[in-house]
Amino acid sequence: MRGPSFQYSDFVRPATREDYARAIDNRIEWLRRQPGLVTVYSIGSVGHPGISDIDLVAVFEDDAAVAEHPLDGLDPMSRYLFVHTLYGARRSDFLAAQRFSFYQNYHLLSGENLLAGSQDLPPGHRSTIERQIALEFMLRMYISLFLQREYGLLRIRTLLLHGKGLLNDARSLGIPQADWIGMLEEVMMMRDQWFTRSEAENNRAVDDWFRRFDPAYGAFLKTYLQAEPFEVPATSGFNYAKNIQVRSGEVLRASRHGFRIPFGSALLGRKYFNLQNRLNRFVFEVPFISSVNNPLVREYYAFSTGLRDRTRQNLPGFFALTSAFQVGHANSP
Repeated sequence: MRGPSFQYSDFVRPATREDYARAIDNRIEWLRRQPGLVTVYSIGSVGHPGISDIDLVAVFEDDAAVAEHPLDGLDPMSRYLFVHTLYGARRSDFLAAQRFSFYQNYHLLSGENLLAGSQDLPPGHRSTIERQIALEFMLRMYISLFLQREYGLLRIRTLLLHGKGLLNDARSLGIPQADWIGMLEEVMMMRDQWFTRSEAENNRAVDDWFRRFDPAYGAFLKTYLQAEPFEVPATSGFNYAKNIQVRSGEVLRASRHGFRIPFGSALLGRKYFNLQNRLNRFVFEVPFISSVNNPLVREYYAFSTGLRDRTRQNLPGFFALTSAFQVGHANSP
């Protein structure tokens, strides 16, 4: 049996490298007009124009504040290329965050190069945080796949982007070759061939891939977390989003509670997803262990909590330079 039918959203659009350069230049010029700008970095590169997104990091002096949203005023193409807002940080926070951030491909676009003065972790500590960050992304992928399956709506570009990120995390964790990792390598081939095929062919390829990958990945992660539980300060759980709760459980599993809107509304795209989120809530049970005996993991979450608070106060339109789950007060057992 083929299983449930899916509709599609978040479609890929053709774009040129010049489109990316124009979008980046536009934001650099905007940032230079903001008070206290120190540095602008990009992260990564444009490997697949039209699919790749843009990640920019803006660093400001500690006393600077920017009230405007960094993506306001962009033309439609430039806005498409930015999947999310810019990362922003105060100078001192940027330097401290490098202890818990493992981007290896910062590219200086404007201003002072701060990386020479950043802090780093000893190799043994570094591997602990790398594992934590990789597991967080793997859980995010599991949650994203479950929502797409439950809503019956595949987000094409999101899957192409996250598939690449998940492959990198699997490699960083040293996970042996498995069927689902081979399927992630299929994503890289799809990205290479995307603009040589029709939209209908591409949608069918992603649909077929999702039906194979989703159960294989879920089965792997369930087994993996039984042997390697996720470490968090608050082992009772936390809110991942307004309608998504993560709880401690003996095994990895998920449930949806609510009402799914009929398929016709899927034409609303992103609005469809947002509307579904208002009508549904999800509970994800994840094997947790307490980080009470792991001061490095506790420090990671404590720093991330403070970093988010400071970014929200001084740079409210920017993302904080952390991927950590928001688990509440990281210093509580």
